[in-house]
Amino acid sequence: MNTNQLKAFEPKIDRAESSRLDVATAPVDKGITLNHLNHVSQFAGTIGKENLTKSDLCDALATQILVDMEPSAVILCELDNDESYKVTASYGVNEEWLSTATGFSIDSKLPVSDVLKVNEIMIVSNDGNQETSVINYPNVSAYLPSGSWKSLVIFPVKTSSGIVGAVIVQTEVALVADEGIISFISAVANLSSISLDISKERRISKVPEQILNEQINEILTPRQISILKLISNDMTNVAIGKELGYSHSTIRHETMRIFSKLGLYNRGEARDLYLKSFAVAS
Repeated sequence: MNTNQLKAFEPKIDRAESSRLDVATAPVDKGITLNHLNHVSQFAGTIGKENLTKSDLCDALATQILVDMEPSAVILCELDNDESYKVTASYGVNEEWLSTATGFSIDSKLPVSDVLKVNEIMIVSNDGNQETSVINYPNVSAYLPSGSWKSLVIFPVKTSSGIVGAVIVQTEVALVADEGIISFISAVANLSSISLDISKERRISKVPEQILNEQINEILTPRQISILKLISNDMTNVAIGKELGYSHSTIRHETMRIFSKLGLYNRGEARDLYLKSFAVAS
């Protein structure tokens, strides 16, 4: 992948430099514009709202923050385990497509898979004029809710636990991965990550009130407790299987059951909850 199209996810806004920006002298293809900064400021206010859901986040990205890109769809994907990810929230996506988007392999030839692996922003062109284009991902349109698009913007989202997923923005505007666009998307990616981290902390803070009136061995089976403990040590499903003497498939299904019982979304949340609430009790 060309480094001009694939930039490191290191959102940095120099306050001294931003104060000198002028909308007349800083067009989109030269640098971040005043309009971009206004959108970022607006987004910062949005993510602080109480009870902001993941669907609300997608809606805000599509209708407010990235509106100049004319998004037809915004999709939040989150890592399900070491090998796959799934759609957890969206905007502009019909139920029929959502019913088919049950899970994707991290090794699939899709741009979001590469973004999750390398933790970098990507802009994919549908006209083949950029090096990071549909030519590199010949099957990508089959995995999208609509075949009509000009650019895909994919950026990673992280919480305190590490990278947890990515946001896909399907646009009706042809974008070029220049410095201004990348800087703007980096800022949006950073704020989206903060939003998910706030959501995670609020959700985890409520979990003990819901389940800690019971003993952990009344919630999870002994095998699930052992798996949760090893997850908290950052072990993969393969490593856990070897440690406990079970197949990788068994560990994967048990992990999904643990998440369901505890109301969690990913391994990072499982680790945080275990260390915060269960480590001493178990």
